[in-house]
Amino acid sequence: MATIKELLTYASDELAEVFHRKPFDAAKHRKALIKRLDNAKAQYASTEPRKGRKMFVVGNEGVVKFTSPVEINGKTEFYFDAGKFAPFLEKLSEAVGLGEFDAQLEKNGNQPGATSTAPKVTRKRAGWSPERRAAHDARKAQKK
Repeated sequence: MATIKELLTYASDELAEVFHRKPFDAAKHRKALIKRLDNAKAQYASTEPRKGRKMFVVGNEGVVKFTSPVEINGKTEFYFDAGKFAPFLEKLSEAVGLGEFDAQLEKNGNQPGATSTAPKVTRKRAGWSPERRAAHDARKAQKK
């Protein structure tokens, strides 16, 4: 007859995280990243200003600064001549489609849009200065 302690040796609470974790879907992550790269290519080719965040900035003499959502040879920031940027995006999309970055995509999280390991920058509101707060409170007091 088995004792309770013997029965509990078969179970492990550490497996709960593994049980609840969603399996990595490489195709979904690749598709999301390829879509972002295609959007960047369309934004770069467009002559009109585009809304939304861009993965690139065009600087002096047409030099393009590109911030990659995945690390390539340990870097995420690259500079290109204007004529070499669009072909680079095509080759990068091709490499993503072939699964070259699957390990990095899986490491970066199980969210299709989460591809960067860099921490998000959140801007904290400065708030009012003590002088501004005192002036505001004084105006409120006058109205009462």
